[in-house]
Amino acid sequence: MSKNRKRCIFCGEFGLSKEHIFSKWTYALVPNSPTDTHARGHFTSSRGSPGVIENREIKHYQGNVNTIRLRVVCKTCNNGWMSRQDNEIKSTLSALILCKAVSLNEAEQLKLATWITMKAMVAEQSRPDDAASIQGERSLLMADLRPPPSWQIWVARQTGITWRVAYQRRASTLGYLDGQGITQSPDGTLAKNTQSITIGLGQLLLNVVSTRVPQLRFSFRDTTIGHAMHPIHPYNRDISWPPSQILDGAQAELVATAFDRYTDTLKWREGA
Repeated sequence: MSKNRKRCIFCGEFGLSKEHIFSKWTYALVPNSPTDTHARGHFTSSRGSPGVIENREIKHYQGNVNTIRLRVVCKTCNNGWMSRQDNEIKSTLSALILCKAVSLNEAEQLKLATWITMKAMVAEQSRPDDAASIQGERSLLMADLRPPPSWQIWVARQTGITWRVAYQRRASTLGYLDGQGITQSPDGTLAKNTQSITIGLGQLLLNVVSTRVPQLRFSFRDTTIGHAMHPIHPYNRDISWPPSQILDGAQAELVATAFDRYTDTLKWREGA
């Protein structure tokens, strides 16, 4: 019977509890949908064929999107180091959501990036077969309280109504063609190795790109929205909030789909 019991995605122990994708204290800071419903969109490459670029699935659920909870972490993690991360970032994150003045130095950016990574790793478990992070990355986050080095995280200020409480994720298996023209992934499986996550909370827009493909390094620098995207991991420079550059709803949507447009420009690389 125990073989069917699920383990904590971070420490591997039993005794799971539900964790909010959006921390419960944010409910008072962001508006709810008047319809009390939400749509979850999943955009993933095929589980069985690398020839299928993307499968799209959108389902509607009762309740607002910020009420989503997943039973994927144990009580010890939930009430321990995860709760401490939530409490430590509350003041800074509240200011970002409400667009109040705050300075983000390197230490504050690390706290925020760690919190975002923690939430992203929980959120991707809504579709565990499409999760892109691996146990080593989750264990690293728990032990070192910092995102894996292959993760990139940005923040931006936005005013789009539809992105005041929103979540969108895309997951892919990226690889290359070998000398015989056969599609290969770096680890030899079709497991998802790359993802892009965009979260809207009030006037704050968060964007995450993670990949285990060493050759990939995405940047907003040469995009029309690049001026509004501020990297916090890896650390680049201190940030004064609120920034003068503001994204509207359409531009926030461009952020959510930016990594898709980037991967469309990639050429299959012939393997050694």
